[in-house]
Amino acid sequence: MRRQPPSVRVRIALIEVPALLVIALFALTTAAHAGPKSGLHPWVETPRASQPSTVATAPINDTCAGAIQIPCGTFNLAGDTSTANNDYTFPSDSSSCTGFKEDGRDVVYKIVAMAGDSVWVDLSSGTTDAAIYIVTNCSNVAGTCVAGEDSTDVGGTETLRYKFTTAGTYYMIIDSFGDNVGGPWSAIGQLICVVQPPPPVNDRCITATLIPCGLFSFSGTTEFATNDYQFASAGASCFGSAAQGKDVVYRLDVGAGDSVWVNYNSSTDGCVYLVSDCNDVTGTCIAGADKVGANLTEQLRYRFNFGGTYYLILDSKSPNSFGTWTMNGEYVCPQPPQNDLCDYAVGIPCGNFSFAGSTQLAHNYYNFDTDQASCTGYRESGHDLTYTLYATAGDSLWADYYSTADGAIYMVTYCGDTQGTCVVGADNAGVKETEHLRYKFPVSGRYFLILDSFGLDTWGDYTLHGSLVCRRTGVGDAAASGQLELGPPTPNPFRAATAIPFALPQRGRVHLRLLDLQGRVVRTLIEGELPAGTHRLQWDGRDDHGELVRSGVYFVKLSTSEGDAMRRAIFVR
Repeated sequence: MRRQPPSVRVRIALIEVPALLVIALFALTTAAHAGPKSGLHPWVETPRASQPSTVATAPINDTCAGAIQIPCGTFNLAGDTSTANNDYTFPSDSSSCTGFKEDGRDVVYKIVAMAGDSVWVDLSSGTTDAAIYIVTNCSNVAGTCVAGEDSTDVGGTETLRYKFTTAGTYYMIIDSFGDNVGGPWSAIGQLICVVQPPPPVNDRCITATLIPCGLFSFSGTTEFATNDYQFASAGASCFGSAAQGKDVVYRLDVGAGDSVWVNYNSSTDGCVYLVSDCNDVTGTCIAGADKVGANLTEQLRYRFNFGGTYYLILDSKSPNSFGTWTMNGEYVCPQPPQNDLCDYAVGIPCGNFSFAGSTQLAHNYYNFDTDQASCTGYRESGHDLTYTLYATAGDSLWADYYSTADGAIYMVTYCGDTQGTCVVGADNAGVKETEHLRYKFPVSGRYFLILDSFGLDTWGDYTLHGSLVCRRTGVGDAAASGQLELGPPTPNPFRAATAIPFALPQRGRVHLRLLDLQGRVVRTLIEGELPAGTHRLQWDGRDDHGELVRSGVYFVKLSTSEGDAMRRAIFVR
């Protein structure tokens, strides 16, 4: 056998010794697997079975996209934010609605609320400094946080209470104070849902509540109303407010000269305004008030220069704000004069007459199509009043009409066609001047004297002085005899008209009526006060509705404080 050099042997020896140790250890291990734990040395440990590794996952409601909705009623929630992410924080403590950044791990719950719903939550956490807040936009928690609580430290209970003023989707975020901290938590609470009533019946102009003449008092809430009417900006309104809150509407059907005063008090910062077209509140706003804040009274005062329909809108200043409110006031709408229409014209008796008044509350019923078609030379578009007289051919009239407006006076035989039946007119003077009308009647009949004015819807205070000079009709001198006299109708029978003369011994109230054979009143010719002397009225065979009566016998009845008198008249069609 070949000998190895000493150096080689030494190297071999160093290699062989460890090999023997390996063989021995392998034998012991093999024996351990082959036999029971009693044959092993105490320091030999049985290997453990291998375990699969577990990866922590975030809760399903880790973000707003997976938020769990809370139903109406009580709730009892619990969870752990240890495996959640820190998705929602505030840029700084000062920008937070809880007072702190809340940069811990968070989970989210969703609330679909109606205006008037409310929620209360008690949040507890034993290992973290818990916080809770409600936002409307998870992409902007700082800008849309409506309520939040972080008043206690670790182990405390946060109490959140909130009433929803606006319907919508809200997100309730359970968070914590420390940087990326998380832990177990529990929350009990209740989402109190109210069944929202429908909007008020006068939520919009189309269903506005009518305000009658006289005193009025209303109250209510705009909570369930909608925001139908507002202005593009405060500068676009007629009272300096954009009026972007919820609103209700009242309607006024006014005549020129009517007025309204309103005191409007609201628990929000209320405002009140008048418009003539709800489709264009900016362009038709004529008056409004927004001078005081919440729980104070706005005062609106307005006098209408033109008749028409107007809308009184109760609103509030801030976007979609609402409040409980009261409104009291008065719609002052004096009635137009009795002789506003020819149907109710005041009678002018024979002799001198003097009248005074105002056309302010009258309407514009009578005018002409053009200046050229008018018997005065102008259209006469102002407010007008009417007087009536019965004349016999040969009678004459003079009248002086003074008005603070640019007055006009004309006489027609039929008010339904002033243009075609005007017999005389005057419009030669101006404002605060007198018009002079003179006329001799060529034919007998009933005439209407109309007091008018030149400008569109203008009116004025006026006086009317004159005399209807009537020819003698055969009635005796009642003043001399001291008796009431009613002369026979002339002609009688008649087709077109008949004149009815009568004389009064003294000034007094007179009723002159036409009765049928059953004693029913078919026409009242005059019902008013007349001076002593001779008078004459004319009946055209029409009833109080303007319809021709049937042919036949009728009775003329004169009634005064001195007694009654009666004559027979025969009408032939």
